[in-house]
Amino acid sequence: MGKIIGLIFGISLGIKFGAIVALILGYLGFKIGQSFDEGLRKKFKANHQNNAYGRFYDFHQQYHHSFRINIPIIPFFGILGHIAKSDGNVSSAEIAKTEKIIKSLSLINYERTQAIHSFRRGKDAHFDFDEACNEIRLATMRSFSTRQLLFKWMLELAQQGSFSQTQKSLLTRAADLLELNTREYVESQDSSILSDAHATLGTQSSDSIDKIKKNYRKLLGQYHPDRLPPDASQSQRDIAADKVIKIKKAYDTISQYLRNSK
Repeated sequence: MGKIIGLIFGISLGIKFGAIVALILGYLGFKIGQSFDEGLRKKFKANHQNNAYGRFYDFHQQYHHSFRINIPIIPFFGILGHIAKSDGNVSSAEIAKTEKIIKSLSLINYERTQAIHSFRRGKDAHFDFDEACNEIRLATMRSFSTRQLLFKWMLELAQQGSFSQTQKSLLTRAADLLELNTREYVESQDSSILSDAHATLGTQSSDSIDKIKKNYRKLLGQYHPDRLPPDASQSQRDIAADKVIKIKKAYDTISQYLRNSK
């Protein structure tokens, strides 16, 4: 198309000066159009040969959107999947947190698909966690606050589950690779979560496992939705269900801590 336009433009421009000038300008226009067409073909070929992760893999040339931050989606969601799976299974709470992050980033259609695919890929035992962290660090070299936000989301995701020792180790490793001074923060969060778990069950760190189990079972029986009267509203049942989930999570957190302490 460029060649034809260039040829016509050259001839029309030179025709007033005679046939020879028209031919010369037509030829020059043809060559310019040819160069333009070749450039378009090369660009199309480069885009077509891009890998399965599409444009998101070229972190230094990502698109910009006025309504969301610019982040390396593939390595970030891969890391989230790896953290979630590291304690053995991905919980519904971790999936819900990931969906919330996707919503916060306004990812839709192809972008959302890429995020979900990357999360699933991250669950693989052979996922290169260190390489993904390095990719995030390189992609956010000029935005330290973005790097901090991504790490904050990693930590919040881990806290949706048992916050296992494996997850804490991954977070500490991520903090080091991302050059964030957050190692102490991860450790302080561990202590805070354990304290909150004991507060939920009405126990203390010095209590025996038997007492902790006793309080746990007592609270389950007290707040279980099945114990509500038949005429209880849906709102009351939802509140009771949320309370039971919180109680179970607290017990799992304490149990995990006690297992790791042995």
